[in-house]
Amino acid sequence: MSKMISVVIPTHNNHKEKNFSLGYTLKSLSHQANQNFEIIVVNDRCTDNTIQKAKQINPDIHVVEGEQISCNLGSIRNIGARESNGEIIVFLDEDIILADPGVFNCIVATLETYDFTCGAKRYWSSPYWYRHVMLDQSISSIINTLRDISILPIGINKSIGFRDLNEFTFIGGFGAMRKDIFMKSGGFSEEFTGWGLEDTEYM
Repeated sequence: MSKMISVVIPTHNNHKEKNFSLGYTLKSLSHQANQNFEIIVVNDRCTDNTIQKAKQINPDIHVVEGEQISCNLGSIRNIGARESNGEIIVFLDEDIILADPGVFNCIVATLETYDFTCGAKRYWSSPYWYRHVMLDQSISSIINTLRDISILPIGINKSIGFRDLNEFTFIGGFGAMRKDIFMKSGGFSEEFTGWGLEDTEYM
């Protein structure tokens, strides 16, 4: 049997703030050819009906409560990882859709060779988010690494330039690792606040 996968999805008021993009994420998971996985939704202080709506789509999701005080995305992802039962952890943002039904099979095969893998197209995020990413040179420095190990079917092999950065997700947005390696590494840093630092630092 294929190795079990734990999908960790942090969410915060997704229904109110992102028109429930999480629903599309969950539906895309149901179309994966490899169904040997669990879904862990980490409730990051939701005050809307995101969790109830998610349960309507998939009653089998495992909801884990995040800390009730303000915390960062690194700690939220770490909470989900600690609750996971799979040999492989997939970190997935609440606005990512996995359109290829073979993605999980590809992840299992890739992690036979690599320690981690990442790459997906963003469905719900602003199409202009990458313009802000370009202001951070530390992110552009890992583009070659992403190109080498990404499982994104299109976009990565184009000439690397400003137009291509909206094709990338980093390991927190859509990435996978063997759980034993993730736990030995200590997980994501919980010192950062805001967007984008905890996963680029981890890589």
